[in-house]
Amino acid sequence: LGGQDLADYFLWPADWVIEACDRLFAGNSQGAISSQVQVLGKARNEEESGDEVVSAMCQEEIHAETSSGTKVARKLIQGLYLVASSLLLVVCYYIHLFTASTDLGEPSPFPCRSFLSRYSTTFSASQCGAWAQECSAVSWFSVRCPGFCSSGLTDPMDTKVIGSEPYRPDSRICIAATHAGLIDQHGGCIDVMVDAAAQKFHGSNRHGVKSLGFETWFPLGLRLRLSSGASGCGYGGAWGLLALTGGLLVGLAFLRPTKQTFFWSMVTCLFWYCGLVSKLEHQTMATCMNMLGRFAYFVVGAQVLLWEVGDAKHVFPDTARGAVVNVVLMELVPCVLGLHWNLLGHFSGDYSLNGALFQSWQGPLVFSIGLLLLCPIVLYLLRAWYRAGLLPQLVGSTCMAAVLVVLLTLLFSSAGWGLHLHHYILGLLGYLGARGNSRPATLTRAFCLGVLINGLSHWGDTQGIPIWSEGSGWYPPQGSIDTDAQGAKDLQVVFIAADGRTNGSEVLLKWALLKDLRASNCSEPPELLHESIGEPLFVLEMNHIEIYRGGSRSLAFKLPSRGGRHFFRVGLLSSGLTRTAVTVSRVLAFPLAVPYETSTDACARAKVLTNQPSSSLDGYI
Repeated sequence: LGGQDLADYFLWPADWVIEACDRLFAGNSQGAISSQVQVLGKARNEEESGDEVVSAMCQEEIHAETSSGTKVARKLIQGLYLVASSLLLVVCYYIHLFTASTDLGEPSPFPCRSFLSRYSTTFSASQCGAWAQECSAVSWFSVRCPGFCSSGLTDPMDTKVIGSEPYRPDSRICIAATHAGLIDQHGGCIDVMVDAAAQKFHGSNRHGVKSLGFETWFPLGLRLRLSSGASGCGYGGAWGLLALTGGLLVGLAFLRPTKQTFFWSMVTCLFWYCGLVSKLEHQTMATCMNMLGRFAYFVVGAQVLLWEVGDAKHVFPDTARGAVVNVVLMELVPCVLGLHWNLLGHFSGDYSLNGALFQSWQGPLVFSIGLLLLCPIVLYLLRAWYRAGLLPQLVGSTCMAAVLVVLLTLLFSSAGWGLHLHHYILGLLGYLGARGNSRPATLTRAFCLGVLINGLSHWGDTQGIPIWSEGSGWYPPQGSIDTDAQGAKDLQVVFIAADGRTNGSEVLLKWALLKDLRASNCSEPPELLHESIGEPLFVLEMNHIEIYRGGSRSLAFKLPSRGGRHFFRVGLLSSGLTRTAVTVSRVLAFPLAVPYETSTDACARAKVLTNQPSSSLDGYI
């Protein structure tokens, strides 16, 4: 772009500095050059002797020695520049990733979807014990959240933020902090505390996050606040590191390195930026060490597939001649755009290019729009292959590959496996397909190189690049709350009574195994006088909190709050050491939406309690 004159115009300050350094540090050779200049002058004065040939030879020798000295100085300065730039980037990366602090100390890094697992509401998974007595209030502690926690949220049930200051303790903390307006898309540090019970948790829609309501009692509440004295907490510095990386690469281009030196400097810097910084999330030192192994695989693959097969050694701009404008506009800028391919999923949704694509209309629509945008460049490249007489070979190779994929899919179809085209595989194919020196081909290669680096730095594990995966693929998650009975039918446990007492402030619950009801001709099982080894053990939960564990089949207790609904569930525990739930009943809301006749037998009452309308469970989260 702009021709050699424009390149020389941009680069003359750097060339002048390099030549000045050469003159400064090459004092020993200056005397020899001066003497040769004197010889050249004498040769020019001896025109009558016909020694013009000798004069020209002297001139060439002087120029060769001078340019050789300049080349050495240039390589030395390039080496020093690369070392200094590498050290600067390492220091900046360390500060960005590992120096966060608050007044409460070093914050604990949390992913966007993390929650305090101790307060899990999965049946029988809470670690808080009966009536949450083992989960007392927790004083303030600091957490560091990544960026983009509010992007790509597809379903509040999956997002699972419950309440609005206070939040229920099993809420996803960083998404809840975004809902509260404490952090933005760049992340940051917040303080977290678990304290006293709340009677209700109201849902709301704030800052792009919709929280769910849980309009009943829970023994603990989650409170959030902005960390005081926070330093180095946000990940917004990633954009500054990108600008610094780009600036250092442009500076290197001004020093006229060889195209191979600049190519590898560019892909190396962008690989590490994309792998450690662009995701705007915490990285451990172990992650950085794992990235070294991933980078080693990347180097080998890039040397073979990009530099040799992809013909980068011929079509990449010749930076030694000063192609700064070409490097910046035709290589660096498009590559940086492709480098942030993962951000597209925050806005359009993230979909797998396989059978899962057709689970709803959104996936095909997203890919159809993408194909329409890509059509012009694809048609241009196919035209270039046609004009080169290579289009039949390209079509034939593509058809053979498609047939091979179909055969492999049929071969492994019984196991449910099929081809999964990752975006970086498509990026590699695009890089290899965009041949030639035309500007559209150059821009396509640069963009596809960014997409390739993005995928391999994020997901290209050293255990192997995942090309084959299960056919169901990945699709934006849709959360759900399972309220139905679970487990083997022969061991199913059901409620057989839910009687309110003392104006609704107390409740008597009874339950039984279905097999026992059938064996006793629908009569209530006898009350257990004392627990013994071998007897079934039950867990009863109210609002996800364990309120009883033992062999009894009934419990009478006072409700923690008057009015409103309470949700009950009972499960049968296994006899092993882990004591996991074997079967779980359907969730029962109290007060009952449809009452039963107390004079009927246990089977009739169980049928009424099991078939309560689904609307009675609205608000059960």
